[in-house]
Amino acid sequence: MDSFASAPYITVEDPGGSLKKIRSILATISKEDNQADYYRPHITLGLYQEAFEMQRVAHHLQEFHPVSTRQLSVTELAFCAYETSDMQGPFIVMERVALAGSDQREKDF
Repeated sequence: MDSFASAPYITVEDPGGSLKKIRSILATISKEDNQADYYRPHITLGLYQEAFEMQRVAHHLQEFHPVSTRQLSVTELAFCAYETSDMQGPFIVMERVALAGSDQREKDF
């Protein structure tokens, strides 16, 4: 676990680089609003509702003991949008794309 200034998250390991490939393809369709020099694959756990001292947050995150997880199978991609100037604003699903083939098997990334 780690934290951005606005939200705690779990890091996602992507040793095969599948997420980087997907991001590259999506970049040909639409440019990111806030393109960072690096991208950290992650699962956001929520947003902080108030201001906390980062030292206190870091201490609590260090107390977290990771557990082993199985591989995550992805069956669809959701293209979403939100007003980047309002992190608490509405989150809109623009489009969903199923990744399952005609035999309905899941594709692993």
